[in-house]
Amino acid sequence: MPPLLKTDVFLYLYKQKTAYDIKVYAATPKNGRFSLSFDNGNQKSKEFHVETGEWQKYEPFVMEDVKLTQGKHVMTLNIANAVNIDRIEFVKK
Repeated sequence: MPPLLKTDVFLYLYKQKTAYDIKVYAATPKNGRFSLSFDNGNQKSKEFHVETGEWQKYEPFVMEDVKLTQGKHVMTLNIANAVNIDRIEFVKK
């Protein structure tokens, strides 16, 4: 996976209305920071501070109870300070 630049935007199409916990697995030795938002912050937004001690020691950072309606939604991942992202999981509630 190529390194993420300042902002990556993902477009998803949801087939049904439901709620999710969004888990972002991230790592950094110190002072990492990123934010996750949906639909330009109109839906939900949260900032995370990351300090796992190592670049490859990934831990989950969770945005809980994201309610998405059927249709298109834009998820924005904004890297504010150096952090590695391993994966993003959508856990249906």
